[in-house]
Order: sequence, then structure tokens, then C-alpha cells
Amino acid sequence: MHEHQMTQFNHGRMVRFLKVLILIALVSLLAQPVLAKEHDPGVAPPDSTPYGRTYADWTAEWWRYVLSFPATTNPLNDSTGANCAVGQSGPVFFLVGTTGGKAVRNQCVVPAGKSIFFPIINFMCAAPEDGPAAADIQGLCSWAADLVDDVQVTVDAVPLQDLLADYRFPSPIFSMTGAVDNPYDTWCTGRPAGGCYEGFHDTTFSDGWWVLLDPLPPGEHKIHITGHLYDPDSGWEFGVNTTYHLKVAD
Repeated sequence: MHEHQMTQFNHGRMVRFLKVLILIALVSLLAQPVLAKEHDPGVAPPDSTPYGRTYADWTAEWWRYVLSFPATTNPLNDSTGANCAVGQSGPVFFLVGTTGGKAVRNQCVVPAGKSIFFPIINFMCAAPEDGPAAADIQGLCSWAADLVDDVQVTVDAVPLQDLLADYRFPSPIFSMTGAVDNPYDTWCTGRPAGGCYEGFHDTTFSDGWWVLLDPLPPGEHKIHITGHLYDPDSGWEFGVNTTYHLKVAD
């Protein structure tokens, strides 16, 4: 075989060899299992069911808790957090944000062994105040949630990841009983006699961003929560900024 023929032969064999290697690599890659997306340690994954309930289920429980207080004793209006444990029970401890704006709460004490659940930014709508039927209130709340452009949480100065993409949870339609003179008493679209969201409602809906933390170790902790939305059509801007310097009991 002449030299140039030998060169062509070797070149052809090398090309075939490389093609085989590439094919083996592709087959190996396709055979790899699809890995589940990892989320922050200490945070319940979005598709989990902590204590037998989904995130969406817990959002309904949180709203039942918050709406049960009148404005004078509501945790939303507790500037220090000293009364954060009032009305709490079960394995999950609820923290609250604000009805807009900034709050710093320095006196909240969380019992040991409790998971901590809180909204970053969220919206609640109920019939008949915000619409006559479930589809109407779902559309209104989800419209507001669609405008959210930023959600952030840090726990002991460590920022949580993937919140905007992964931790939005529309609730199921749920029932609740709102306290007389609750903090949202003048917020609803309509103005029924007796105030907004008061009394029993069988058609309520929420949409927004939430986090459920595994129990924190005893001691001092800092949780900082911010959320923001902006509607370019109307110029409506809304934000929340809440800081908890809390203590987990021994």
C-alpha cells in the first residue's frame, strides 16, 4: 500500500473511531437519570407535603388564622412581634408580613421544634366582595400576582434560591370566617354592609409566594422578607419588607 493510501486509510479509521466515541458518549448521556432540582436545605421543596398538607393547603390555613383577628389584636399590626404566638397551634408556626410597607419585629419567640411558614407577598380575594363567583376572585388575585417582579428571603443572612420561579402557590378555594373590623375591612372591591371579609365566607382564594422552613435550632435568628410588584399600565406599585429578629426557645 502506498504511503498516501496508508494515510487515507488511517484517517478514515480515525474518523470512524471518533464517531463511535461520540455515539457512546451520547448514549451514556441519554441513559443518565434525570436529577430532581435541588432546593435550599432547610426549606420544604415546593412539591412536598409537610405534615400531610401541600403548600397550597397551608396557605389557606394561614389566611384562616390571620383573618380571625380584629385589627386591634391582629399579628399584622403587631409592631414588635411580642404577640406572635397568640392563637398558634400544631406543628407549623405562622409568621406574618404587613398590609404594605416595612416592619421590624424584635420580640417574637417561636417554640422549639416548630416549622415556620410565611408569605413573601400574597393576595386574598373573596366572594362576594371581590366578585360573585370563584372564577372572578381567582382572576382578580392571580392578575395581581402576575405583576410581582421580585421576591427575596434571607435566613440568618443566607439568601434562599429560586423563589420567584418555584414558590408561587395559588390556593384551593377555601372557606374562612373573618373577624369584625379585621385589617382588610376597607380593602375589598365592594363595600357590603358590616364591612369587608367579615363573617363566614365559603368562597375565598389566595395567590402568592410562600416559604416553609424546617424547625430552626434554638437561639437567635434573623429572617428578612421582601416582595414587590409594579403595574406599568396603571402605575400601581406595592411592596412589603419585613424583618424578624426572632428567638427559637430551648
